[in-house]
Amino acid sequence: MREWVEKARLGDAEAFGQLVLHFRGMAYAVSYDMLKDVHLAEDAVQDAFIEAYQNLEKLQNPYRFSRLVQDHCRKTVPADAAAQASFGASSG
Repeated sequence: MREWVEKARLGDAEAFGQLVLHFRGMAYAVSYDMLKDVHLAEDAVQDAFIEAYQNLEKLQNPYRFSRLVQDHCRKTVPADAAAQASFGASSG
């Protein structure tokens, strides 16, 4: 994984793709757990990987990549989307 992060920092799209493949399940689980909506969770995951890519240079420890993605998934959940997902689940 460290090698993928290092290569992605140098602009290697394939290496970043490997990171996405490796961590997307975890990212989706975190997002879906909070949102309870497939589409909103997928959007949150996409946003998380975009932000992770944009912040690769700031990542001092490559082994913290998964934490970077998890944190973004958690903070990406807009309050209104979370409320909407909760409302949908309770009104069904």
